Formats: sequence, structure tokens, C-alpha cells
Amino acid sequence: MSTHIKQLIDEFLRKSRKKGDYKNQIEKTVDGFLGKETRKHIWVKKIIGGRLVFNSDSSSSIYNFSLKKEELLKELKKKHPEIKKIEIRIGEK
Repeated sequence: MSTHIKQLIDEFLRKSRKKGDYKNQIEKTVDGFLGKETRKHIWVKKIIGGRLVFNSDSSSSIYNFSLKKEELLKELKKKHPEIKKIEIRIGEK
């Protein structure tokens, strides 16, 4: 394998692992704020442009999430200041 291709693959794998670690850190913080029942119905969909977007398959879980959303945002900003906004939408995994 050429050195150039190997470097590209190594760089891609390193970025993928870093992105996975970032999402896992956010998931742990979210787990600490939401109850088990609510968490079963809410998941991180994407992180884009300073927005952390969640999906949910339950309107009651969205309501429970909304009650804690601002507190969660403050906690997330401590470790991840680039997150400016939290959104939640109805959707599937």
C-alpha cells in the first residue's frame, strides 16, 4: 500500500474515533439528566453548526426533555462550549 493512501486511511480512522468519543461524552451527560424511561425514547441524532439535535418517538418524552433542556444545555456548555442550542424533533432511529 502506498504511504499516501495509508496516511489518508489513518487520518480518517483517527477522526472517526475522535467523533465517536465526542458523541459518547455528550451521551453520558444526557444520561445523567434524563430518567431511564425518558432516555429510552430520546437519542442524539446529529451535531451540526453548534446545534445538538435529538430525535424522539414519544411526545411525552419530548415534554419531559423540554423541562430539563436549558439545564442540560448549561451543563453541556461546560465541557463543550461549541454547543449553542439544543433541538428535539419527532423521528425514528
